[in-house]
Amino acid sequence: MAERLRSGLQIRVPRFESGSGLHSFSNLIKYTAGKFAAVACACIAAAALTAYKRPQAVITKGSGRMDYFTARQHMVESQVRVNDVTDPALQKAMRHIERERLVAPSQAFAAYAEVEAQIAPERALMRPRDIAKLLHTLKPEAGQKVLALAAPYAAAVLAHAGLKVTAQEGDARAASVVGPYLNELGVKTVVQDLHIPADGSYDLIITEGAVTEVPESWTEALAMGGRLAVVVRISAIGKAKLYTRVASGVSDADVFDSSPSILSGFEARPAFVF
Repeated sequence: MAERLRSGLQIRVPRFESGSGLHSFSNLIKYTAGKFAAVACACIAAAALTAYKRPQAVITKGSGRMDYFTARQHMVESQVRVNDVTDPALQKAMRHIERERLVAPSQAFAAYAEVEAQIAPERALMRPRDIAKLLHTLKPEAGQKVLALAAPYAAAVLAHAGLKVTAQEGDARAASVVGPYLNELGVKTVVQDLHIPADGSYDLIITEGAVTEVPESWTEALAMGGRLAVVVRISAIGKAKLYTRVASGVSDADVFDSSPSILSGFEARPAFVF
């Protein structure tokens, strides 16, 4: 490409009194053309990468129907792996789990896009990039006991990875959408107030919606050494946080920026005004 650009440059060369001046000017032309070619290549590469990171809906040729399998692979390549989610078990599970079966049927087309696909009114799946990073933060291991609070996709992925998962929903409408597929995957489902974790002590707890404040009941449900991954959001940009139960109490650490919708019932409490 550089040679083509050089040959295509139309430059009026001034008259020089010495050969050294002409030689210097020739080198300047070559240097400028090389730089121009490098910039052009960089722009083309950036445009291609942007297009790759934002795949369009995948339609099976001649059928007019969505090719969910291909869309699933695109999601992992363009939204998961590129965001430092390197756990092979998580990647494998995300290539397998049918995300479109965990949303309202009318929203299946958006299941693998960089959006919060709706499950039911006031309930949606977390964006693939965010839930992948949140799962990776937990460092899940087969055999661990998990509570997925309003986190059906996380529940499905972790069950596929060999963990023992209970999925708790606070909304019967959402449960009616996600329950059938989760039951097929061997996930236990419970419908009750999300502020009150299902009975048990858990190695891992995760939620796919943001909260403005983490309920103490959630950290109390952690076993010793157990970890809770949740997004705490009190402004436009939230923070994914990791809470760990230790002998002296509960530690917490910020992990990455994230802005999922706040779960219904977990909004900021109105401030008292005189």
